[in-house]
Amino acid sequence: MVESRAFFTYLELTCFEDYVKLWQDPETNKLLSIWGSYVEGIGVLVREKHLDVKVIAGLMGGIIKTHWEKLAQYVIEMREKTKTPRAWIEWEYLYNELMKYAEKHPERSIQESEMLDPRRA
Repeated sequence: MVESRAFFTYLELTCFEDYVKLWQDPETNKLLSIWGSYVEGIGVLVREKHLDVKVIAGLMGGIIKTHWEKLAQYVIEMREKTKTPRAWIEWEYLYNELMKYAEKHPERSIQESEMLDPRRA
């Protein structure tokens, strides 16, 4: 799980084709699937009111925000091109709920996620 999260954190995409290539490689496909499924599950728990978005904001709001903003344009394009309108829909829902929460609670600001990159040491 940690490896999947770190992969998303350091991921740099410049175009939709870069995003598609990630899914074609078995190892990166696995990393994308693990983290994406995890976040999707959190989105479902928030949507179904089993988990308060306030908890997610405190624990990992920055990570959710950073990762969704990095991928959103490519996910939306993928949905259109592959006719899969529900792809990562719970992640998007979770992001939107976090942003609503952040707007109502500016004192609990949701910052961009920053991880120390051991590769830069």
